[in-house]
Amino acid sequence: MGLPINPSSSNANRGDGKPFFCLNHSVSGGRTDWPEFVLLASEAGYRGADFTSADLERVGVEAAIELLAQCGVKAGFAKLPVECRLDEALFEDGFRCLDGRARDAKRIGCKVMGCSVLPSADLPFDDYYKISLTRFKRCAEILEANGLKLAVEFVSPLHTRRKRAFEFIWNLPQTMDFISDCGHNTGVLLDVWHWHHSNGTVAQILNAKSHILHVHLADSAEMAPEQVNDMERLLPGEGVVRWKEFLGAIRAIDFDGGISPEVFGSRFKGLSPEACAMLTMEKCKWIWANY
Repeated sequence: MGLPINPSSSNANRGDGKPFFCLNHSVSGGRTDWPEFVLLASEAGYRGADFTSADLERVGVEAAIELLAQCGVKAGFAKLPVECRLDEALFEDGFRCLDGRARDAKRIGCKVMGCSVLPSADLPFDDYYKISLTRFKRCAEILEANGLKLAVEFVSPLHTRRKRAFEFIWNLPQTMDFISDCGHNTGVLLDVWHWHHSNGTVAQILNAKSHILHVHLADSAEMAPEQVNDMERLLPGEGVVRWKEFLGAIRAIDFDGGISPEVFGSRFKGLSPEACAMLTMEKCKWIWANY
């Protein structure tokens, strides 16, 4: 991509104040990897860059530390490198590497790793709850030992809740119950898209308070629950999400973590990664200033 490193660009978004916007891989359509992804975040005015363990392994820890410093960008949200939701062998395979990957993430300044829970399962609720709780607890313990927190995201659209035989966790109150059972080192990755499609309330966010560790932003067209497709989203401010309620609640709890736009689907069709990142940053700044 060849973007120049320019730490002084977009200074209005580079202080320690709010919001702490992070570039998410969805915004570039998965077409840009580290180190180019961090350079893109810097040029587009983001203060953070989300990442995966594969990103970090691609560039190396020492090079990543130098890259972030040169670009004036923080390490943002990291995807948990463990599949907690499917079969046991897959979970154990990822779990064996978690300690080292968490240690590396902490070294570059990451504070939160996380993943979603499935909104439906092949097992009855109580049975799958026990399995999920055991796995997430184990991950939370490893992250705590490395100075990180575990963020759990719920997924709400109706088609995802009907994908398997039994409905599972799909709203904020259920997620709060789950992290309470997981232990003190867990919190919530709150996606406004899922909050909106679960008919979430301001009271739910106020009740969650400091348990909210990271936020995802996207917007939704007005449609019936049966029509909602989780992988087809709008940019913030382009749809019917109740931004005044949501952002008002985020401010009310004094949230000071990362905020990552997460936009899937055709909205970015025909646009370059650079154009996608810059357009999304403009939308995020607009909703933050106007709601």
